[in-house]
Amino acid sequence: ESLRDRNYRAFLVGRILASAGFCVVPFLAIYYMSPAGGGLPEGRLVSYGAAMTAGIAVANLVLGRLGDRRGHRLGILVGIAMQALALAVALVSAGRESCLLAYLATGLATGASWVSGSNLVLETCPHHSRIAHITLSNLLLGVATVTLPLLAGLVAEVAGVRQLFAGSLVLSAAALLWFLFCVKEPRALAGNGAAESDLAEG
Repeated sequence: ESLRDRNYRAFLVGRILASAGFCVVPFLAIYYMSPAGGGLPEGRLVSYGAAMTAGIAVANLVLGRLGDRRGHRLGILVGIAMQALALAVALVSAGRESCLLAYLATGLATGASWVSGSNLVLETCPHHSRIAHITLSNLLLGVATVTLPLLAGLVAEVAGVRQLFAGSLVLSAAALLWFLFCVKEPRALAGNGAAESDLAEG
């Protein structure tokens, strides 16, 4: 019954696209420790990585409250934009400031994915069995988030980290456009009766 809902299917596709575009976070460390990325020492990289924690905290606080008021689709859009920013920064720059900005944007993207993505799973449920809906979502998205980093590792070995970042940026842009044009705000659908009509059509 969940998979009959058009907006939920669109949400799943968008989330998988976004995951494919940002399963490369561990490679940021590899890049910034390499000569091309500025050759940062491991200790300094760990310190700069704290910017990611700060970004997660800010995203959870701001996007959580904003999403409760205006809907969580907006948070997903912000998060995907931030992951695209992190990838773009790594592609065009190197060194300490680049590393800090990339990890801050990564944290914002991760926090948005957690708070907005989790809420959208609940809000895209077209029926009353939320446990079944959450289980299905976790299964489908979980398979993607486990396998995609493995594929990313293979791409990095064959083509290199910068090429992996470039491909990930393209996927992130595709995910942003998908959410912008193909995924509707669930609250708007519920408000105009579209969700109920989609379910009836299914």
